Amino acid sequence: MSTVHLYGVPKDTSDTEIVHRSKQLVVKAFGLDDLVKPGKTVALIKVPLNGKDKFPAVGDWRMIKALGNAIEERGGKVIVGDQSGIEYEKYGTAETSYTEYCYAHSGMASCGYPIRAFEKEGYHLCTDPKAEHWPNGFHITNVVNEVTDIFVLARVAAHGMFGMTGCAKGFGVGILEIEDRLRFHAKSPMDWYIKLVEFGKGRHQPPTSRDRSGFQMVAELTLPCLPLLRGCMFSGIKVLADKGPNGYLMELMGIPLFRSDVYEPEVGLLGATTSMPAADAVLVTLLGMYYEQVPAFQKLLQRLLVAVNGSIKEPNAVVDPYSDPVIAHQLKLGIGEKVSRLDVLEQSVPDDILSILKKRLSVRHGSH
Repeated sequence: MSTVHLYGVPKDTSDTEIVHRSKQLVVKAFGLDDLVKPGKTVALIKVPLNGKDKFPAVGDWRMIKALGNAIEERGGKVIVGDQSGIEYEKYGTAETSYTEYCYAHSGMASCGYPIRAFEKEGYHLCTDPKAEHWPNGFHITNVVNEVTDIFVLARVAAHGMFGMTGCAKGFGVGILEIEDRLRFHAKSPMDWYIKLVEFGKGRHQPPTSRDRSGFQMVAELTLPCLPLLRGCMFSGIKVLADKGPNGYLMELMGIPLFRSDVYEPEVGLLGATTSMPAADAVLVTLLGMYYEQVPAFQKLLQRLLVAVNGSIKEPNAVVDPYSDPVIAHQLKLGIGEKVSRLDVLEQSVPDDILSILKKRLSVRHGSH
């Protein structure tokens, strides 16, 4: 069982203060004073840079800055990396990769660290006997071979195909080579959109499958990096409360369609833990809670999306966060643990939010 550390942040808090609180949070949650070895630690901060829209459609640059600075202050080296969604390949040029383009346009570069675009770094084959849904293995970025520690940043965000995008999906898909992305999408809801995006690119398109094991395939992508995984963190200062994973559900012929609703709580949450499924369970719970604030018409569109998808629920209908198929499979594989305790820094989380989290996560003895 795992502790999730939380820090509440009132609306309109300055960037400087958010970085300060984020740093306090990650130092405590990840035990950085003992973990970082001066001159030896090389840490990858895997960020959620799905596209070119701004936070919360991508990760919170203030948490990247906080963790990066905390590691460097203790003598470690920091690499910030990701590979954006394949629908953004069209923004790449001979000089700038599409991930670098998205990094600059999304505002994430404000963290002060350059981005390592995984599509420029090459990939290697990984196999694992536990990855039963990848019998031939899968290819992940070579950057993981350079590091001693991995940290994953996530956001509180809906996802049109998977219901929610958290640490497991953001990490696994981000490190994955494009051909393998197509393989799991072929067994995922709304595969037609990815096929439309890929039309004319000449890549092999696996036939659409009805077994919908894409959820389990995503969960298994963490396995090769599990020995390096030190922690997961998230920012819920703003929330992508429906549709997702970008500022819009999709983009066709350069036209964004179906805007995702952004909600800004009066007190947003920063969170960190050493367990990936624990972090994602909190994210599922927060998404369901904040979805209640989505306007009625946007909820109607979300219900239509759920019906078209056929494999996800409305965010507020997920009563048990551990029933999420990605979280459930990671727990089955032994990737992390459930939440056993909520540790709230400086009594900063409102009682009503804390009460909902405890109830949904079945945490009986949280710390206030």
